[in-house]
Amino acid sequence: MVTPIREKFEFENGPVTAGKSRRAWREFYPTIAPQTRGQAPGYGPTGLKDEQHKDGKNVLQVKKWLKDDANGERPFFIACGLQKPHVPFLAPEKYFKMYPKNGLKFTPGSLEFWKTVPKLAQTKRYDGFGFEFGVKNDDLRRDYIQAYHACISFIDAQVTVMLDALKQNGHWEDTIVILTSDHGYLLGEKFMWGKVMLFESCDRVPLIIRVPDSLIKGATIPGSKSEGLVELVDLYPTLVDLCEIPPKPELQGRSLTPMLSDPESNGKDFAYTVVSRGKELGRAIRTQRYRYTSWATGEELYDLVVDPSEETNLAKRANAEETIMQMRKNLDQIEFMATAKNRR
Repeated sequence: MVTPIREKFEFENGPVTAGKSRRAWREFYPTIAPQTRGQAPGYGPTGLKDEQHKDGKNVLQVKKWLKDDANGERPFFIACGLQKPHVPFLAPEKYFKMYPKNGLKFTPGSLEFWKTVPKLAQTKRYDGFGFEFGVKNDDLRRDYIQAYHACISFIDAQVTVMLDALKQNGHWEDTIVILTSDHGYLLGEKFMWGKVMLFESCDRVPLIIRVPDSLIKGATIPGSKSEGLVELVDLYPTLVDLCEIPPKPELQGRSLTPMLSDPESNGKDFAYTVVSRGKELGRAIRTQRYRYTSWATGEELYDLVVDPSEETNLAKRANAEETIMQMRKNLDQIEFMATAKNRR
């Protein structure tokens, strides 16, 4: 979209890399796509087609590789990273129409929650999204929620393009497919916005794995799901296992192949997550029932069975002392094991 506009500008004014034309281009550039001007992260319909977005272009490149059979008879590995729904929340208009704003429902952010969590657990990114602390602004929140969901549906469509390409070009039955993500996102819950937090909604990610029967009979069961705990560090050990490549002993993850063929089998005892706050770290451990987080300024404990949205911090309650002590031990154990493997 930008290239022909820039070329026309350079024809009339000279190169955009130096001198007066460079300064003029800097002033002119924001007028090309003005729909997000005045918005901090940016959101809204772009007026572009799917294939004009960089995610659409990446997907079409994968489709082309598969169509051209670029690898011939050799095995291939393709990782396609999709940027959305990262900010700015931009997508073609048709995906916004899927989510009328007057139909969006959400729970008001709790200011009381801020009184119960350590200071380092709090994030003030609400101001970067245009909100004032404690001030209700449902219209703006609906704008962001609509845009976020539009981006999700846009990505769903791009994933469909890739899966269809596998089927159209004869690779559906000889290719392992993994769909996952890097993190979740807060959209005003707890009056917090964004990522780099240690809550379930930020740390839990989708994970879908399909292994065709023609490769390994019964390796995955169509339509099955598991509640077992796994971590993203388990993906590499899983792939080398499925591809019959010997794993290296220093790997921290473990193969998920037993869970793929038997979704009722046990997952991990703990899932570990860490984020940084300057030089300080926040470290969290998640069991089947609890999420425990340790900060330099305090602790958090949530019972995910009765409080899945993590609104009630139990860390300072007397009846949770035994659970806190056990979760501290669990955290120490998993960090010790990781450190020991790194020393090998």
